[in-house]
Amino acid sequence: MNKKLLALLTCILLASGCATKSEMNDMSQRVGLLEVKTNQALEKIRREQAEIKADLLDIRANTQTISGQLSSRTHEEEQKTSMESSMVMQLQHMQQQVHALEQMLGVSPPPADASTTPPGIPGPPGIPAPPSTETQQMEQEAAQPPNMKQSYEAAFSLYKEGNLEAARGAFEQFLAAYPRTELSDNALFWIGETYYRTGNFKDAIVKYHEIIEKYPKGTKVPDALLKLGLAFSMIGEDEAAISSLKKLIEKYPDAPHVKAAQKKLESLQASAKPSSAGKKPKATRKKSP
Repeated sequence: MNKKLLALLTCILLASGCATKSEMNDMSQRVGLLEVKTNQALEKIRREQAEIKADLLDIRANTQTISGQLSSRTHEEEQKTSMESSMVMQLQHMQQQVHALEQMLGVSPPPADASTTPPGIPGPPGIPAPPSTETQQMEQEAAQPPNMKQSYEAAFSLYKEGNLEAARGAFEQFLAAYPRTELSDNALFWIGETYYRTGNFKDAIVKYHEIIEKYPKGTKVPDALLKLGLAFSMIGEDEAAISSLKKLIEKYPDAPHVKAAQKKLESLQASAKPSSAGKKPKATRKKSP
């Protein structure tokens, strides 16, 4: 379908006389990327619909169970409420008696001790509550943020060890903490590589394309263009693959992977020639005099 759309757009651009070779390459790449993103969105919607149906069944079952339990608990709650009210009244009565005895004996009530107040519970007026353990831990973490380089190296070590899923998660956490640094485009590239190495070429294509969009001046753009070409070719999108490889060769002629890109480009172009050469030209009828 994307090839028909690409052919239609090509005809329109040619007819308008404004199509250039670079625009044709960009259009081929965009159409391939659009199809990948569309398929991913449809797959995600199907998964979410299935999960919603399963959750709905669980909710219905839980509702029936809860409705049966509510009737039995209503009586218990009424008994508890009655007991609590009785205990409150007894406590108030005891406090009144203690207060009356203190007045008779001329004894003042002891001051509240802040050391006996549980952490996180407000004490008497004028005495601040001691900080909770959780609050102290959060303050310590805020005072000592993790080192950017150490976080990146830890994620990259997981990748080199072959623990791709853990490496992907570590790189994603790194990007969440450091979205705009000199290592951000590298982290995004290695996320794409974790998908590529596991055969998930569509997700890899999305990540490589994000590098070009988010970090157009980054050092990983040539690598991303090369891997875009390879990933597109792995899913049969040869036109988009050729477009990516041509862009790498034209814009980054001194990149270290240009030779590999040129070799792959020649291979794709050679495989595309027989299909175009096999088309017979249409015979033209001669008009009778």
